[in-house]
Amino acid sequence: MAAGSARATSAAAAAVGLFCLLRPAAAPATPTPRAHLIYVRESGADACPDEEQVRQAVSARLGYDPFSPRAPRTVTVSLRRRAPGLAVHIELSDETGEVSGRQQLVSPRRSCDDLAPALELAVALAIDPLSAVRAATEVRAGARAGDATPPEAAAAAAAAPPPQAPVLPPEALPDSPPRRPTPSPPPRERTRVRLGGGVLGAFASAPNPTVGFELQVGLRETAWSMSFELRGDLPASGDFGGGRVTTELLALGLSPCLQFPLARGRIDLSACGLLVGGAQLAQGSGFGQSRAPVDPVVLAGVRGGLELPLRGRLSLLLAADLLASVVAPRLTVGPDVVWRTPPVSAAVGVALIIAVR
Repeated sequence: MAAGSARATSAAAAAVGLFCLLRPAAAPATPTPRAHLIYVRESGADACPDEEQVRQAVSARLGYDPFSPRAPRTVTVSLRRRAPGLAVHIELSDETGEVSGRQQLVSPRRSCDDLAPALELAVALAIDPLSAVRAATEVRAGARAGDATPPEAAAAAAAAPPPQAPVLPPEALPDSPPRRPTPSPPPRERTRVRLGGGVLGAFASAPNPTVGFELQVGLRETAWSMSFELRGDLPASGDFGGGRVTTELLALGLSPCLQFPLARGRIDLSACGLLVGGAQLAQGSGFGQSRAPVDPVVLAGVRGGLELPLRGRLSLLLAADLLASVVAPRLTVGPDVVWRTPPVSAAVGVALIIAVR
């Protein structure tokens, strides 16, 4: 038995030595940014690291800062409460929006102490698997540097492949180094310019419901957006006071919005303010004298929107407006007011949006 054990030990040691000799040396390379990070921490996951802490932790694991808003790939991380603990969903997509990989980690604990290291390592592996595995191997090797290990155990440890951390339970992942170098500050989220156009239906802003068009140009960041809009309502008619009233509207609008991601950041819900100003043509006929005054109109209100991604830079925006008349046009015949813009109106619309950069 002693001779067999000695032979096994010698064979294992020889195999490890041969592996070390045949393994090619890594060519030095300058690390470059490889992914744009979108980080969403929903209500109930406040115990988990914020975006800045995750950026620093991943940079420390890889040995360089891998994040750039202009990178062709995007890593989307969504943290949420999942009874009884927490869950994180990680998604890797290319510049066209095509998803190339997904990973979900779940922890039964609410403190995020075990989920945070798993999240950081999973993001690092998604961006740069070779650097992430190399860094994890160096940490394990450093932790074993002072231990006396039998030859059989050393051979087995050297020959074993590195663990695939993202598919393991969070408790099984290696701990992060106690001290992490501080990387350079992450780049600021870039502002996107967007163009759009669509159709709308208007209610109570004319003698009868009508349809119209809307063109817009705006700016968008992760948490907010701002758009400038041109609205035109087609003519609508109705009978009032023994005659007929026809109106049409042309106006400019300003809409600042707050954005709230849904469905792991794939859908955006928006809550907006809305200010509209323009001119309304109100034409009366059959009143004994014809009139066609052009009066100013000012509307103020709120908007709710739902934006759905289509493909690449295209998205579909569904919106509903509720508006109050600040300056309300009216049509008069002699001393009589035959029609006045109602105090409250509404509109619903659908628009196609494209991000131009």
